[in-house]
Amino acid sequence: EAGIGKTALVRSFVDVAVARNRLVHMIECYPQYADSPYFPLIRLMREWVSLPEECGKEDGHSRILDYVRSLDLPREEECVALLGSFFSLESTPDYPSLDLTPAAMRERISNLLLSVFKRRGEKGDVFLLVEDLHWMDPSTSDLLFRIVSDQDLRENALIVMTTRSGEGPDWLGSVSQGRSIRMTPLGEENSRKMVHYLGGKIFGRSRSRQWSRSVTEFPFSSKS
Repeated sequence: EAGIGKTALVRSFVDVAVARNRLVHMIECYPQYADSPYFPLIRLMREWVSLPEECGKEDGHSRILDYVRSLDLPREEECVALLGSFFSLESTPDYPSLDLTPAAMRERISNLLLSVFKRRGEKGDVFLLVEDLHWMDPSTSDLLFRIVSDQDLRENALIVMTTRSGEGPDWLGSVSQGRSIRMTPLGEENSRKMVHYLGGKIFGRSRSRQWSRSVTEFPFSSKS
């Protein structure tokens, strides 16, 4: 359900991971970009490549080249050209546009992105948080399925995904070695405990007890 606490739960998990010096990578999906190919992955990859949106084509391709070399990817010129297209950078004489059909370009980019994730997995554990699958564009969804289905990545990655019940991608139920946690609303007793706990942090214990007793409906509705 919307607002049931998926984000709050996984963000608490992230806080624990960060406290243990784990690097967490986040893919966040938004409804307004549900038809924009690879939108959440482009944001993530810009962070990895250190490629701000205002970066020019020459500097942009130079940064991409450095990143490709840091991962020791083969056919580096092709990789730079593909990632340049992925980031919508204008081509340069050193990295001209590849003569590919749109379908072939999508396939090459998808294969390259999968290789990037696998190389990062080989260099260290990957903790990937993917929020709101129900708003994910089809291109990102297809690649994510390849990521969670890859045996090598499963050995080096922890992938946590959130979605609304019944609105996730069709492949979600077929992921092997995956575990699904269905969130349900808190009962009255636990809700009152949470109100008392959070209220104590904000208003003090005395006022918190008074407020928690005044809660008459769940989700919360207070008469004071």
